[in-house]
Amino acid sequence: MGSGPKYPNQQLRSVSLETYFPGELRSLSAFGAIQEALRGSLPNLFVPNLQLGEAVALRPFQLRDAEQTKSLALAVNQATFVSFAYPGYEAFAAEAVPAVAYALSELKPGKLNRVVYRYENELGIAREAQGALGVGRIFPEILPKVFSEGDLAGSAIAINSATEHAWQADGLMGARGFHARTEDVGNSLIFKITVFGAVEGCAIADLERATAMAHKVGIGLFEALISPAFREFISANKQGGDADAG
Repeated sequence: MGSGPKYPNQQLRSVSLETYFPGELRSLSAFGAIQEALRGSLPNLFVPNLQLGEAVALRPFQLRDAEQTKSLALAVNQATFVSFAYPGYEAFAAEAVPAVAYALSELKPGKLNRVVYRYENELGIAREAQGALGVGRIFPEILPKVFSEGDLAGSAIAINSATEHAWQADGLMGARGFHARTEDVGNSLIFKITVFGAVEGCAIADLERATAMAHKVGIGLFEALISPAFREFISANKQGGDADAG
């Protein structure tokens, strides 16, 4: 097994392993112990930046490393590990699963509602000659007509599109899906797409297995959405041998 991500040019903003569970007030008393145990690797504390109307307890605190490349997010209903410099699945899981498992051992939820493996991608996309976006050439299965035809074609406003599909395999079940939107940033336009795989109703003891399945489902969906030409582009500079799967 080689090292590094399967798609070196995937243009990822972040990759996260997320666990959600019924909210527990006792979780608040565990934050200090978790921070102390991880102070050597995640010394920086980021407090939630709340928006009007948001529930304070559901917004996570973040423990980050000195280089701002990874984070452990904690709330009364979640423990999430985020990488902002994704090293590939094998290396990411080797660090994320133990970190989240430790956090869960301190937070002591009764069960997990959902385990999610999420990719956040950001791509700059040029407009076509007629002003429409060339989304179809990159993600042909993401309803490109929403972005390239009709009144919204080439629009500078944010456009939201979302879908989820249920799956069941190997004794596990869950959902997979994507969320896509465009954002105007001056002279260019950014296409943001989040792709995820999720396992529902997972036992805490099965976190590693659920992580592997959520990753498999999520990367499978991403590969089903992209065009062959885009796959070749994001695979550029790949070294010899098999790289980590996504």
